[in-house]
Amino acid sequence: MRERDNQEFRLVAAGVDIEFLAFDNTAAILQASRIMRELVSAKDPEAAGFVVYRRQSIEEQRQYPLVWEIIHRVEPGETPVTHRKDIQTIEFIGYDGKSPTLCAGTLVFETVSSTGEKTKYSWYNCLISGGSVTFDNNWSEKVTKGQWRIKWRAVADSEDFDSKARLLLTKVVNANVPRGCCGGCV
Repeated sequence: MRERDNQEFRLVAAGVDIEFLAFDNTAAILQASRIMRELVSAKDPEAAGFVVYRRQSIEEQRQYPLVWEIIHRVEPGETPVTHRKDIQTIEFIGYDGKSPTLCAGTLVFETVSSTGEKTKYSWYNCLISGGSVTFDNNWSEKVTKGQWRIKWRAVADSEDFDSKARLLLTKVVNANVPRGCCGGCV
């Protein structure tokens, strides 16, 4: 399944069992939160807990016997994710990854929303190198360096970032973190 394809999700709560489509896990959680706000009384929208499931692809079902995988659970009384922050600027603070495992560092940065709210983030092991190491027939290595990508599915608070903010953060990372290969091999 390509990452850009809509995936099937399911929202289950007391008296609720709804299947719907969404772009990714974050979008599904946001959509489930909106549905719950519409279904539960306006006085106490977080009173009812709910669970969001994702239908696994055929390939995933071959490896794991589950058809529906839990991706998010909101316990009764817990506040669900209700919106993404309107991130306007991102300030790079630092990155401590070092060769040979340059990608296994902690990325620290601060965002500023349109309302002026500042939020500091510290994400460990969140980068994927665009570089590679290959070997020729004589086992001589060829090392290439490429742009960084962010492991959005591995980041706990990635729901704060819409597509515009994700692109902005990726640009900030590539402007400030030295490019590397996959590391460790040579």
